[in-house]
Amino acid sequence: MKTNNNFLIIDDDETSTMLYSLILKIALGDKIEVQSFNLPNEGINFIKNKFENLDPSSKTILFLDINMPVLMGWDVLDIIEKMDDDIKKQLIIFMLSSSIDPNDKKRVIDHPLVTNFIEKPLTIEKIHSLQIF
Repeated sequence: MKTNNNFLIIDDDETSTMLYSLILKIALGDKIEVQSFNLPNEGINFIKNKFENLDPSSKTILFLDINMPVLMGWDVLDIIEKMDDDIKKQLIIFMLSSSIDPNDKKRVIDHPLVTNFIEKPLTIEKIHSLQIF
């Protein structure tokens, strides 16, 4: 699966989103495009507005934090599930968490929209191990 070098990060921790953006650019080069959102609603609105008119065959990787105040990552997934299929097809979703709760990992594996679980922090090695490039 090949992406168009587009990445989204939805994580309430501003330091994490800045660090992950930098790590992605170090791991994959400056030609990638990274959009990050500390407020899940802003990320959701971005997906709704930007992806609505894009080619459904284009792919964007979304790194989505599980534990956030107001809207959890699971809530964001529920909203994405209700979006048009052409929007959902454009997303390759990885859930991020520092949680060691086995229920979180099982829930990720069982979720039809989620590709995999990544234990925080996101590192260059973990990015390269995704094997989606």
